[in-house]
Amino acid sequence: MTDIKQTVLLICTIAVAVGILRMIIPEGKTKTQLSFIISLVFTIAILSSVRAIDLSDIKLETENIAIPDMSGRLYAITEATAVKAGEDEIENYLHSLSIYPDEIKLKVNIDENYSISISDIELVFSKETKAETVQRAENEIRKRAGDEVIVTAYIRE
Repeated sequence: MTDIKQTVLLICTIAVAVGILRMIIPEGKTKTQLSFIISLVFTIAILSSVRAIDLSDIKLETENIAIPDMSGRLYAITEATAVKAGEDEIENYLHSLSIYPDEIKLKVNIDENYSISISDIELVFSKETKAETVQRAENEIRKRAGDEVIVTAYIRE
């Protein structure tokens, strides 16, 4: 801290000296040249004094700052959004085929890069639904989802 005080004191002293020298210098061609030289000396003095300041004494207390981890919440929001979007898409597709499940359940996987994939699709139908309709729904979703996704459809007991 004393380095900073010394630097400020030096800059003020040099500024006063420069002011006095500028008042003493006679008018004319030499005044411009001498003013330039005085300005250079003033600039060099400031730069050298600022460069000499030891900033190692200044410590920032950053290790005690609590930064909340939002990754768990972000994961939960991403998962819920993906599940809802997937369920809506499947429901709309099945409704376009005149198939109406009671429930659609998705299991999604989200990796560390938030890449989303569906691993399981479960279609639940009411007791009144025909077995052929359940089988048709399962086949249609399996065709669209691909072989890596497990698709199951059943009638609720």
